[in-house]
Amino acid sequence: MSKSRTHAFRQFTPIRPRRKPLLPVFILGALCGWVLYAAFTANKSTVPELPDIAVRPHLVRWLEEQPESWPAQEPLFNRLAVRRIYRQEGYRLLWFNNYMLSDTAQDLIKQLNSTSSGNPSSLVDYRYHLGYFDRTLRDSPQRLHMAALLDILLTDAFISYAQDTHLEQLEPRTLKRQAPPPELTPVESMRGEFRRVSFEAPLRTARPAPIMSSKRGKREQAELDALQREESQPFQRPLAELEMELSRYRNIARSGLWKPLPLGPAMTVGAQHKHVGMLRDMLSLYGDYVVDFPPEDPNLFDPALEKAVKRFQRRHGLREDGVVGKKCRELLNVGPMQRAFTIAANLDRRRKLGKEPGSDYILVNVPEYRLRLVRDERVELSMRVIVGEAIHQTPELSTELTTVVFNPNWYVPRSIAVSELIPKARKDPRGMQALGYRLISVEGQPMPFNNSNLSQAGNGKVHLRQDGGPQNVLGRLKFVIPNRENIYLHDTQTRSLFRKKTRTYSHGCIRLDRPNDLAAMVLAGDQGQHEWDTTRVEELTQASRTKRVRLEQPLPVFVTYWTAWVDQDGLLHFRQDPYNLDSRDANPQVEIHPEEN
Repeated sequence: MSKSRTHAFRQFTPIRPRRKPLLPVFILGALCGWVLYAAFTANKSTVPELPDIAVRPHLVRWLEEQPESWPAQEPLFNRLAVRRIYRQEGYRLLWFNNYMLSDTAQDLIKQLNSTSSGNPSSLVDYRYHLGYFDRTLRDSPQRLHMAALLDILLTDAFISYAQDTHLEQLEPRTLKRQAPPPELTPVESMRGEFRRVSFEAPLRTARPAPIMSSKRGKREQAELDALQREESQPFQRPLAELEMELSRYRNIARSGLWKPLPLGPAMTVGAQHKHVGMLRDMLSLYGDYVVDFPPEDPNLFDPALEKAVKRFQRRHGLREDGVVGKKCRELLNVGPMQRAFTIAANLDRRRKLGKEPGSDYILVNVPEYRLRLVRDERVELSMRVIVGEAIHQTPELSTELTTVVFNPNWYVPRSIAVSELIPKARKDPRGMQALGYRLISVEGQPMPFNNSNLSQAGNGKVHLRQDGGPQNVLGRLKFVIPNRENIYLHDTQTRSLFRKKTRTYSHGCIRLDRPNDLAAMVLAGDQGQHEWDTTRVEELTQASRTKRVRLEQPLPVFVTYWTAWVDQDGLLHFRQDPYNLDSRDANPQVEIHPEEN
């Protein structure tokens, strides 16, 4: 073989690689295995984090924005107090550490079960949601929806427990989660986790004697006394005082001293503007601004003027913030002669009423959108109401409450049936039946949904009825007040409307914000039975059957249309005129003076 061919052969001969030592490979493999094992162990011991920002939308929707969307079958017995607690805590979970119940929550459930075992009443379990907790907590809640729901119910149960055992007014604190000392009971350890707060309890205006235990009498009486100081009571002052106010406002108009406020910026404490002096003069004429010595600078908005503005705002149904904004300025610029017309119209309405109410009665004032229950000339319950639209006005009535109906049936008025429901029934009869609507013959027999029977319902020969239950438009309670217009007080499904300032949405009937409280107090006061409380009412409203309870002593009911009245403190109040009736009802003897602009 030649030398060149030998050289080429050597170029294509593979070179055997050197063997690498195996020890580094083993070390690297062991290190990777240890890292994987450590990661697996850490993952097993890690509890998934439950972020507040993910839970907050559920809490806000159920407690603030859409209370009617509450998904649980369990009712909330202390909704206002629960809402206020979560509002102050920034809508975060109070009883959870991530996805697990906290030690304090576990202690609370143990204490509730212990209290229930020593109490023969099944209503204790109901108020404390113990059946729900037993069904739900067998597995730890792994969903945001369930955790938020459980947290709310635990807060509601604690408030009920605090009321029942006469604990102080408390609020959950979840920042510290330490095991309770051995010498403390679960309840005592929980009390350390709570701080004082003023609950907006549903029964804050309840009459202590017939409804609540004597243990809570002092607290409830204090809240009731506060209500007496805050509430405006139109019936409490004689008619002569309203006549004096009419004369006073006519004199203000004739004096020529009243001048409207020009357009300008909002005014509050510290503002210095020429409009401040004009505001001070106006409120002096009305009697809201009263001082012993004139201010050093009339154009400076000082605390004394702020107090006068708040008084004016209170008299006109505005928020008492002491700020002269757009709405406050509009009401300030309603002239005194126009106010005199309003007073005159209300004087005529008071005279036509023709009778004094007595010491016990229910008063619904339509322009104020408010109902008051008065016992012994004291306001015991006050609530917001929804009244009729302008085309379905709630009329003035002088009648009496005779019957409380639980889970009422609704016999649809013919006008509503023809204009709204029969057309829907023709398009979707099954959907109407799913909502509880039935066609009932004059003899009381059910009839099928067909065009012939629906036509008879339109002619008034067949009744269209909605069965009582959770979908009924009357809600769970109806209060019968006999009258020709077929008006009554009732519960409602559309709870969100109570948050609106102007509440004219019904077909004439009066929808109640707190029907359960009214039923409990009316029945307890009438029949003298201590079992008539909100718990008993809740139990009956959650049942499926209709129950009628007649009052032994019917309670007088007055539905009024008062846009001006004098309250128990001698303050003259005005409200807006939703049906534009003041000009129609004004006394013709009230004339505009030539000097009035």
